[in-house]
Amino acid sequence: MRAFVEQEAQHFSQHRKFNELIKSKGYPDLANLEKEMERYYARLDGASLRKRMAYTSGFETMTIGLTRFMVNRRRWLFKDADPRVASLMLWHIVEEAEHKSVAVDVYRAVCPGYPAWVVGLFHGAFHVLWMAIRGARSMLVRDRRFTLASKLRLAGLLASFFITWLPVLIKSLLPGHHPDHIEDPLWVRQWIAEYDDKEGVPLLDTSHDDIPARFA
Repeated sequence: MRAFVEQEAQHFSQHRKFNELIKSKGYPDLANLEKEMERYYARLDGASLRKRMAYTSGFETMTIGLTRFMVNRRRWLFKDADPRVASLMLWHIVEEAEHKSVAVDVYRAVCPGYPAWVVGLFHGAFHVLWMAIRGARSMLVRDRRFTLASKLRLAGLLASFFITWLPVLIKSLLPGHHPDHIEDPLWVRQWIAEYDDKEGVPLLDTSHDDIPARFA
C-alpha cells in the first residue's frame, strides 16, 4: 500500500505538470472542471472509509479495461503523435496494470463487503469516465472542432472503449473475481521489461507503425 501511494504521488506530479501546460496553451476552461473535481473529492473525503475504499478499488478495477483499450488501439490513438504525450499516457496505463490488485486487496482486508464494493465500482468507474468525456468536449469546443464529424469520431471512440471495457467490468462483478485473474497485455509486459531500471518516462517511437514497447 505504501509503494502504491508513492507511485500514485509520482503519477500525480507528472500529470499535474502536463495539465498546467495544457491550460497555459489555451484551455483555461479545464481549470473550472478541476475545481469541480476538487469539491467533489473534498465531499468524498468526509465519507466513510468503506465508501472511499470502494470508490478507489472500483476506479482501479476500471483501469484494467482502460489499459487493454489503450494498448490495443495505440496505433489509432497515438500514431505520429507527439512522443512526449503518447509516452506519458502509455506510461500511465502500464503503471495502472502494475498495481491493478492493490486497492482491491486493501479493500477486502480492511472493510470487506461485496454489495458496497459493487456500488463503489460503478461510482468510481463512471464518475471518472464522465469527467474525462467532459474534459474532451471542453477542449473540442475551445478548438471550435466540436462538429458533427468530431462528435461521430468521439462516439466511435467511446463505442470501441466500451466493447473492450465491458467484458472486464462483467468479469470484475463476479463474486470471487480478482484482478490478477486478468492477464496483462503482452505490450505492457514488454514495456516493463524494457523499462527495467531507467529513470524518468522514456520516449516511445510513435512514427513506427506498431509503436513497439521499445524506447526511442
